[in-house]
Amino acid sequence: AQLGQFGCDCKVGAPWRRMTSLEQVEPPDPAKIKLTEEGFQQIAAQRNASRMATFVERVIRHSGGWVSDTDSLLSFSRDLTATNSQLPYSEMFATFAENPEWASWPASV
Repeated sequence: AQLGQFGCDCKVGAPWRRMTSLEQVEPPDPAKIKLTEEGFQQIAAQRNASRMATFVERVIRHSGGWVSDTDSLLSFSRDLTATNSQLPYSEMFATFAENPEWASWPASV
């Protein structure tokens, strides 16, 4: 058998192609990623407060709330994306339960 450019006889699956130096894998989009623990961790791993703020605002809107102070949301998002932060998704909801001043939800009936 003739070996391919990677030193193997690769016949299974889709054809391989080399990525050029201009091609990059796009990070998950915080405006589209699922609102799950996995989605949260993927956005947190990007260490980008603005992208985390987009994700957090989606979570708040999904739960019926709204953001009233985007600067404070961004500050909260910076805390979530800090390199030493290991805050799980559930802790974000615990923060929401404390009624942060920068977000609101309708009063329970």
